[in-house]
Order: sequence, then C-alpha cells, then structure tokens
Amino acid sequence: MANLCRISSIAAIVASALAMGACDQDPYGITVKPDGFVDYYDQGGGLDLRFGGDYGTGSDSDGCTQSNQGIETCDNQDNDCNGTVDDVAASTLTNDPQNCGSCGNTCYFPNAFAKCENSKCVLDGCAPGFHDLDPNDGKGCEYQCLPSNGGAEECPPAQPDCACDNVDNDCDGKIDEIFDTTTDVNNCGSCGNQCLYNNAPGSCENGVCKMLACNSGYKNIDGNDGTGCEYKCPIFPPESVDDNCDGIDGNCDGVADEGFAAVPCGIDTGECSKGTTGCSGGAVVCQGSTDPSVELCDGKDNNCDGSDDEIFDKQNDPRYCGAGCVQCAFPHAIPGCKNGSCYIAVCEVGYINLDGQDSTGCEYPCSPTGAEICDGLDNDCNGQIDGADPGMVALASNPCVQHGLCAGATATCQAGAGWVCNFGAGVELKSCTTTNDCNGHPCSGGLCTGVLADEETLCDDKDNDCDGLTDESFAQKGESCAEAGKNGICQGTGSFVCAQDTLSTTCDIDTPGLASTDEICNGLDDDCDGLTDEEADDAAGLGVVDTMVHIVSTFDDGGGSQLYDFWIYTYEASKPDASSSLAGTILTRACSKTNVVPWNNINYTDADAACAAAGKRLCTATEWFLACSGAPATDATTCNTTTGDGCYFPYGDTYVGATCNGLDYDGDPVTAGDQDVLLNTGAASACVSNGTVYDLSGNLREWTDDARSDGTLPDPDGYTVRGGAYDTPEGGLRCDSTFVVMPETFIFPNLGFRCCSDTAP
Repeated sequence: MANLCRISSIAAIVASALAMGACDQDPYGITVKPDGFVDYYDQGGGLDLRFGGDYGTGSDSDGCTQSNQGIETCDNQDNDCNGTVDDVAASTLTNDPQNCGSCGNTCYFPNAFAKCENSKCVLDGCAPGFHDLDPNDGKGCEYQCLPSNGGAEECPPAQPDCACDNVDNDCDGKIDEIFDTTTDVNNCGSCGNQCLYNNAPGSCENGVCKMLACNSGYKNIDGNDGTGCEYKCPIFPPESVDDNCDGIDGNCDGVADEGFAAVPCGIDTGECSKGTTGCSGGAVVCQGSTDPSVELCDGKDNNCDGSDDEIFDKQNDPRYCGAGCVQCAFPHAIPGCKNGSCYIAVCEVGYINLDGQDSTGCEYPCSPTGAEICDGLDNDCNGQIDGADPGMVALASNPCVQHGLCAGATATCQAGAGWVCNFGAGVELKSCTTTNDCNGHPCSGGLCTGVLADEETLCDDKDNDCDGLTDESFAQKGESCAEAGKNGICQGTGSFVCAQDTLSTTCDIDTPGLASTDEICNGLDDDCDGLTDEEADDAAGLGVVDTMVHIVSTFDDGGGSQLYDFWIYTYEASKPDASSSLAGTILTRACSKTNVVPWNNINYTDADAACAAAGKRLCTATEWFLACSGAPATDATTCNTTTGDGCYFPYGDTYVGATCNGLDYDGDPVTAGDQDVLLNTGAASACVSNGTVYDLSGNLREWTDDARSDGTLPDPDGYTVRGGAYDTPEGGLRCDSTFVVMPETFIFPNLGFRCCSDTAP
C-alpha cells in the first residue's frame, strides 16, 4: 500500500489517475462497482473506497477504513470502525476544554479563561481589565474596570483630605462608596457638589444642600438662597424704625427713609401753588408745588411777586407791543412799536412799501438806480417799467446795424427785452429754442427777436446778416467752374452763382465750349474724350500726328552697307503748351511744332521719357547723322558723294554761317553781331536737311541715344549731344561732329532733343 494516495471523492480519484503522477508514476486501474465503491488496483492488488469517504489504512467488510490507529477520538469519524461515530471513552473527556464531558462541548466564558475539571467547564481567571462581580451567574467576567489610586477607594495616607472622584478605584462595582453624599457638605448628593452660600454657612441633608442663618450684618433680602445673604446692612445692629431723611436704610429692610413723615410746603401767590415735603436722595424736598418762574409777557404773575408783566415796555418795544404782548413783524421790513401799536420803521434793502400799507409790509422788490431807462427794470422804483413809465429816458442815437438789408432799421423799447431793433424782411435772425438762447431777447417762432444770425444761410446776393459781407457762407460763390459731363475744349467754363433755391450755389457757364477736333500736341483734350495729346485714334477722333520726316537711306557705318528706314521730328522737340514767346510748363510729352520756343534745360532721362510718352524714342547716332547730312537733292552735287559720307552741314559741304543759328548766324533778330540767342523752331528757314528737317545744325544741341564709355564701370559715362547750338562755332555745327559727350543728368539752356520712330506718325 505504499503507493496509495488519500482521495476525497471520485472526481479527485479520476483526476489523480489522469494526471499520472499525483502520488506516483505507476499505472492504476479504477472501476466503479454497483455497490457504490471503487476498486483501486495497484499491481493486481485491490482497495475499496466509498465515494465521499476519507479513510486511513485498514479496511473491513463494509468498506470502513480505520484512522487514528483505530483509537476513537472526537473528530466526527468512526475511527475504530465499530459502526459508531465519536464513541469516546468518558475518561478521556474529563479535562479536555474542547470536548468537556462530551465531544464538541467547548468550554467558554466571556472575557475570561476557561478549563475543564471533572468533565465540567469552570472559569479559570478573568481577562485583563475585566472582573467577575457575580461568580454564580455563569456569564464570565462581565465587569470591565482598571484599578486606580493603587486599587484603593479610600484616600492614601499622603493625601488624607482627598475628595471623591466618581471612579471605581478598587473595581468592586461601587463608586466612591466610602464617602457619605447624604450629609457631606463637600460632596452633597454627588461627588464634588459643595454646599456654599454668599455670607452664610450651608448644610447637606439627605443629599440636598440647604442655607443656614446669615452671617452677622447680612440679610437675604431677595429670599433667594441661590444668591445667599446678598444684602449688607448699612447699620448694625439695625434700627427699629427708619424715619430719618438721610438716605440710609437704618432698619435693614432694603428701603431707605420709608418711615419719613410729609408736611405742607411752598407758596400760593400768582401762578405759584403749595405742595408737601418728601425725602429724595437723603434730602427733604417740596413735592407737588408750583414754584416761581421767569416773568413772561403774557398777562400773568409768573415770578409770583404780586405783579403781572412788570419788566416789559409794551408801549415802545416791538417785541412785546400792546396789551397782547404782540411781536411786531412785516414782510421785508424792520418793525417798530409806538403807543402800543406796530408800524414799519424801515424797509429791507431791495424792497419798497409801494402801496403805503403797513399790513402788506415792504411788498415791492426794487432798488432805485436812477432815471427810468429801457432795460426791463423799474429803475426809479415807481412801479412802472420801461415804456409804461412816462419818465423813461429816450435813446440818444439809433443802436441798430445799418449794413445790408438792415439799412433803415430802428429800435423800440420792448418790455423785458430793452431796446429791440425792428429789422425788415429778408434779414436773417438767430435761431432759438428758449429765451436763454437770445441773450435776454424774446424767442418767438424759433427766432430771437431783434438778434442777427451769426452767419447767413441764404445765397441770394444780399447781405442778410448785415455784417457788410454778401453770401459769405458760400465760399464757392464766384469761383471758376466747368461744365459737367464734358471734357477738354468741349467743356464750357464759368463761375459759381447762387442757385434758385437760395440754399446752394450752381455753376453758371458764361464761356461755352468749342467743337471737338482731331487731337494735336497742345496740352489740350481737342477731341473731348478725357485724354490729352494721346497718340492713338479712337471713336472721338484722330490722335496726335506729330510733324515728322521719313528718312530712307543706305549707309555703311563700318559694319557693312545697311538700309535705314525711320521717321524723325521735323522740328526740335517742344512742350505741349509752348508758344512763340513761351517755352510752356506741361511736361507730359514731346511735340514737333513750328515757330514755338523749343524744349531746353532737359537731361537725358527726361528727354528719353518725353519721347516715350509721345510713342517714340530718342534718335540713334546713325539716324541723327543720316537726317542731318542728307542735303536737299538739288544741292547733292555740292557734297562729298565719292566717299558716301553725306554732307558736312544740313545744306551742303561748305559752311555758311548765316544759314543755321550758330555763333556766326546773321539772322539774329536781337542785335547785329549778337548771335547767341535761342530761336523758335524753324525760324532759320534755310537750315534744312533732307528737304524738311529743320535746325539739325545750331539753335539747340540735341541728345541722342548714343552711349559712350571709357571702359571702366559704371557704364555709360554719358551720351553724345549733336548739331551744336546758338553759341557754337563752325566746327561744332557739323553733322559728323561727335565731340561732345554729357552725363545723363546734365542740363543746360543750350541743350534740347528731338524724337525718332520706326513707324509713321
């Protein structure tokens, strides 16, 4: 049986077998028999186990397996397999606290230790802090208590006067049992309750405190033991009767002088009457009497001297006037009293007794300032104001403004407003909401009567506010204006005048516009389309057609023969508004026009921009040369034609000082011999090349788009200017002269330009 495991159920047996090694690794066979047992085979041997059983070694025919070596013990099993469970011998149960006298009878007492003696449970001592006050009740140690004061209820020898402490010191179930709380004045009824009273001893009777007789000199006046004997007698021993008026409680009853006897007192003359004596605060006083008082003016003897009102002057004193002692008073007046009657002695400052009646006082508020004038005040305080007073002083002169529509206005005196000017129709008056807006003048119908407006609001060619100015609120009036909805020369001009509604201005055209024409370079919008001097044609008309010459020429400038086909200004460039006497001021673009002052004092950048604005450009060096050196066909034989380099001057190869406006020009209109003067375009009529290009020699030097550089940066250093000017000698007037190079920012009175184009104007 060495390989047998202890199995508690068939499921565990099966699981153990399947695990193959819960007890050992030998194979087992398990068969459930019809009688409810399992045959457990171990190498041919067999052992029966009943389901649910827990058995040790050994077996019987019923399948019981002995345990505990076959000795019966209290374990709810049949250890000896005799068919009876726990049939333990009585001798083994006499001292077992778990099975005392019988199996399962466990010895237990609350809060105590238990043991088994002779098969009976007995208490074997209390747990710490617990006591068995009743050993016969079988309830264990029912009383919880920790000893104190050394476990003694009485006072220790070192503290003989200790008090009770409401604690069971000896844990006998009794508290403070050595103290007598029925008679002990220090612990009466309960521990620590002392019988103490104010100014009296106390006693303890049946556990209740009682106050004994008061100490000498004290008395329980309020009858309340809680306050003790609270009253100390002022006199001791007390008197039998307290009839002295001394403020002392002589008989110690809590009341002073209650035995005092009253007697009559005082006088009964005039307003006075008698009373009786009384004791108050230790002093005798007369009570219930009417004593003398200060004498009043009331027809009575107030001071009880036998006379009425003897101290008052009722004939002359306005405070106590007449038999009725009347206090005299009048509105806005200082009163007086004479022969017992009130009257007005003098009026207050600023008031007049206009009606002469004392009863109404000084009823009229007024302070005289002199003769009556028109100011809305009663200056002489006679009750009449301004024009209602026949004595009013008239005006010495007319105060009214006499400018504009106010001419002839006069003033009249109007109540409360003073002198008011009566202005006629058309005069504008100041607007108002209340009289406060009118400086004291009346506000009527939203206008201040007689007060001129600060600014006129009407545009009617009249001085409505009488300030010497006409329609000054309309600053635009009289200024120039242009016809609305039209442009350029088609737009009429005029000036602003007053509109028909008199509230605004309108433009009155007095110079009608012109009919539209094709655009010319003059600084004007000739075709009235809103554009000035434009190049392009549009629905309104043709754009500017500059006067230009078409040049077609074959020329070899060192790179081989090349055809040049371009257009060049006929005249030196001028400003759009240039005239025969003025150079003009409009800088929008360049123009090509005859008999006008040419455009000078211009740098390269601005000249280039002026040509671009005209839809063109500055001429190149070759273009400018070809235009200058191509003399008229009739004079071509005079030029050097064998080399193909054209003429030296616009008119030929031979210099003629009187032909172009250079230093030697004889046609100077100023003074003979003074040739350095700028001429109008085309004025030197013989200075022509290619038949119709003027002034390419002399008059003004001309910028070209010919950049020059010395080989160092920045580039370019400048641009060539060609053709010479009115102050240039012969050499500088040649078409092939390129000696002069100027920086692009250079300007001078003798420097101008002209434009070129690849297309026709």
